[in-house]
Amino acid sequence: MTDATIALTGPDHRAAFRASTFGDVLRSEWTKLRSVRSTFWALTVTVVVGVGLGAVISAAAAHGYARSSASGKLSWDPTGVSLDGVAIATLAIAVLGVLCISSEYSSGMIRTSLTAVPKRGSGARPAPSPA
Repeated sequence: MTDATIALTGPDHRAAFRASTFGDVLRSEWTKLRSVRSTFWALTVTVVVGVGLGAVISAAAAHGYARSSASGKLSWDPTGVSLDGVAIATLAIAVLGVLCISSEYSSGMIRTSLTAVPKRGSGARPAPSPA
């Protein structure tokens, strides 16, 4: 029969873990973003709506440009008109953000995330661990 050895744990026998770096946190967030099932669809909708709706709105505005008055032609902002689709496509990005956060809470991974990097949003650097 072999004897089992139990390793002592406590403040004197802690395992040495290195602090999480920005790259570690970025990699973990990227993995979580990729694991959400609808990420591809939300990004596809963002690009299609942003480009497609911007093109349709620009075409409609260009069609009406010839019939507008002189003051209307002077105040016409083609860049602003073409970016109207991006404002609406922002909703798809907001939906993606909600899906990522809600999936993290529903799976319980938020506890792991906040345990690994407890000062995530504060911008403060963690205190150096005693050696």
